[in-house]
Amino acid sequence: MNRILAFDQGNTTGWAFADDDGEITFGTWHFDVTQSEAARWVCAGRVISDAIVELQPQVVAYERPFFRGKASLQLYGYAVAIEMMAYMHEVPCLAVHGASIKAHAGVRAGKPVAEARARGWEVDDDHQADALFLLDYVRVKAVWDGEGGKA
Repeated sequence: MNRILAFDQGNTTGWAFADDDGEITFGTWHFDVTQSEAARWVCAGRVISDAIVELQPQVVAYERPFFRGKASLQLYGYAVAIEMMAYMHEVPCLAVHGASIKAHAGVRAGKPVAEARARGWEVDDDHQADALFLLDYVRVKAVWDGEGGKA
């Protein structure tokens, strides 16, 4: 089992982590929307860095943002923060297309909370569900070869 840290990034960021024993932990971080975008990205970078130091993942994964309006700029900022922190801590980083994650989760449209709960994950929100499905996608689909590259 590989240690994987997955993020569904945004002003509300879901995260999920699988350790060497297959135990999964997950949660949600909320970044202050009254701050500037840059301030939120810096704060996110610190939180992500702390998580990488504490959890020691072998790979970090996040949903690759696609450009569609103002919200996309925010998602790209968080994606850059994730990439930078992974790079600074010398951890491989994977960007996975959102459609791949949704297809893996069995979600055609909408939020994946019901599908996550059907798998026994007691999620509080769609951000946690998305992070868990991303983590599961990386494990099941073997998009990571265990050596820092795509399989």
